[in-house]
Amino acid sequence: MVRSAAKRWAGVLRGHDLRTLVLAFIIDGSASWSYIIVLTAYVYDRTHSAGWVTALVTVRWVTGMVIGGYAGVAWPTGTTGGKCCSAARSRRPVPPLSSC
Repeated sequence: MVRSAAKRWAGVLRGHDLRTLVLAFIIDGSASWSYIIVLTAYVYDRTHSAGWVTALVTVRWVTGMVIGGYAGVAWPTGTTGGKCCSAARSRRPVPPLSSC
């Protein structure tokens, strides 16, 4: 069973676009993780306060949640951006950050 799963993954990763996407996802996740660790260590080193670290993590999390909602519909990609944006505009509960 392990060998067949490995063969399936090898078959899937033969596609150049998917390999690039997976590699970009791994690099982005690693860089984000490293950034958070270093920034948290820096804030703790400068303030020696767990409260400031908590504030940093909370602000980053809340900002990501708010901006993530906008970014999902504000920056469509591809050649059908106009159609995608106008369709998303009709269902979106938040105002757009940019015009489509």
